[in-house]
Amino acid sequence: VTKDLGLAVGLGRDLGVPLELAALVEQVHRRARALYGDGAGELSSVRLVEEAAGIKLRLDPPQPG
Repeated sequence: VTKDLGLAVGLGRDLGVPLELAALVEQVHRRARALYGDGAGELSSVRLVEEAAGIKLRLDPPQPG
């Protein structure tokens, strides 16, 4: 995800198209990767926001039975 966001932001920059929101999302993903590592997965950015806000945004997985 981080790589693709970086490519999109770079392309926008090259074409003179402002992609402020994509650049912000890329920064959040980069920060999450730096904190939790490359193997943390795509939801590590959500985890970053959860920890900053002190709330849980994700649902617990359903329990069997």
